[in-house]
Amino acid sequence: LGELLDSLANNAITSAQAKQLLIEFMDGETRSTAELIKAYGWKVLDDDSLIRQIAKDILDKHPKEVSGYLKGQARRLNFLIGKTMQATKGQARPQDVSRIVKELLESASAD
Repeated sequence: LGELLDSLANNAITSAQAKQLLIEFMDGETRSTAELIKAYGWKVLDDDSLIRQIAKDILDKHPKEVSGYLKGQARRLNFLIGKTMQATKGQARPQDVSRIVKELLESASAD
């Protein structure tokens, strides 16, 4: 459990990945945290420029949701964040995705 918490604290895994590992351990998994991370091929996507490009592609593919958000439909933000998280296969930190999507939407509203 300590290795799991260390991996989470050191940003080696996301909170969603940590939750999945915790479930694995509770189900009797005996491999170490590092072994499971390697087996699942998990890594944290922390390249802001890559996340920004992915988010921009999502916004480009969903102009209706972007327009709705810009017209005050705040719930559209969660849709766009969710689609971006899905596109990163959950490997980006949700707080990073949220920040970047908000920045892109703010720049779109300034246009």
